[in-house]
Amino acid sequence: MTRVLSGPLVSIDDWCCAGDDTVGRHAEWCGDDRIVITRRGLWELDIDDVPSIADATTATLWNRNTEYRIRHPVRGGDQCTIFRLTAAGTRALNDEREWRGSGHRAATFARRALPLDGATYLLHRTLLRAAQCGAAKDDPIALEEPAFELIRRLCLDADHVPEAAEGNRDLAARVQEIIARGFTEPLSVEFIAKSVGCSPFHLSRIFRRATGLTLHRAIIRLRLREGLERLLDEPLQISRIALDVGFASHSHFTDAFRNEYGQSPQQFRVFAKTFRYRRC
Repeated sequence: MTRVLSGPLVSIDDWCCAGDDTVGRHAEWCGDDRIVITRRGLWELDIDDVPSIADATTATLWNRNTEYRIRHPVRGGDQCTIFRLTAAGTRALNDEREWRGSGHRAATFARRALPLDGATYLLHRTLLRAAQCGAAKDDPIALEEPAFELIRRLCLDADHVPEAAEGNRDLAARVQEIIARGFTEPLSVEFIAKSVGCSPFHLSRIFRRATGLTLHRAIIRLRLREGLERLLDEPLQISRIALDVGFASHSHFTDAFRNEYGQSPQQFRVFAKTFRYRRC
């Protein structure tokens, strides 16, 4: 874990995990309110014997003073970004709730996990890159303000979104594991349904209720998240990245990327390089 931003209200950590489970899956202690966004890989967060799957389409929300367990059902490890609220940050969040008329909550986060749309993922990824490049040293507010916007989207705006039923969560979690192992390959509804032992019609309906996504959208989002990470980390041609992450062509990848993030892969790569050279 590398601390890339330490502020009076929120800090940001870059977390890389080998994917090894704790022996006996002993409970660990969460001492702060935090939001964890997975960039690569899949893992399971268990709090109070209620498991939540975390992949690159999902943000997990952790309340302070909570015991938790982590499991890695898919090999390969994971990379995550952790936004930690300080005590002052939590107070500021609760003050915002009071101002909105939502009332004070005993727990900071009402949900354990939330779907992560393209705009929010891109906001988080830009924040992480800026923090890694030391932007806060020159202009702290340039990172603090978008960090608060990210937390608002994933906390306050989701206060009244109901949790999925337990049976739906269990089935969706098994489906997410299958998709995480093979999202770069062609997958069919029939194959996934047989793998989890239910009908294709039932599968599609339950998965959408539990995650807010269709199966196809979940797969495309994982491909796009991986494509974005590779645009940042690797000098490969965009057409090579498109094929590697499961798209049929450069143009298919470009269209999907633009629909998800509001810019083409080439535009994003140019922006990322320019930002890096300016800051690092």
